[in-house]
Amino acid sequence: MYRKASGPSFLVALFIVFVLNPESAHAYLDPGSGSYVFQIIAATAVSAFFVLTVYWHRLTSFLSRLVSGRPPKDEQNNQAS
Repeated sequence: MYRKASGPSFLVALFIVFVLNPESAHAYLDPGSGSYVFQIIAATAVSAFFVLTVYWHRLTSFLSRLVSGRPPKDEQNNQAS
């Protein structure tokens, strides 16, 4: 009877085929590759910090409204009029 491979046994079979039976990769990583990866990580971190800095007030006011359940100031002014 034919049985379909389950998750773990299928992964073990893939491991055996691809890792334990290596072929020549013909690949080369030069010393500048590490520097390039570092630049990508640093640029991502600086960009995330910049975005958080620019939108910090909006983020904190949104989260405080979300927690307290208050409507935004614009809606409060419209209801009072």
